[in-house]
Amino acid sequence: IKLSIKVKFDLLILLLTRTRSSHTLRHLFSFQGTHLHFVTDVLKASVLIYIIKSTLSCQHLFFIEMFHQASRRIDKK
Repeated sequence: IKLSIKVKFDLLILLLTRTRSSHTLRHLFSFQGTHLHFVTDVLKASVLIYIIKSTLSCQHLFFIEMFHQASRRIDKK
């Protein structure tokens, strides 16, 4: 099943709001602005979702807002 980028972001946001620590995501998103490319790649998005599910990740609004901004940028393209 191929999910649209928007659906993936919604899923990621849902996962982010239901988990509790940002340690893994801090590591993933510490790269210089590459998080947009990272999450838009189909395979990497799936891996990211797996990592988020498999760890206690991120109740911080910072990351949720980052995903919102990223999805808005992608929708404009």
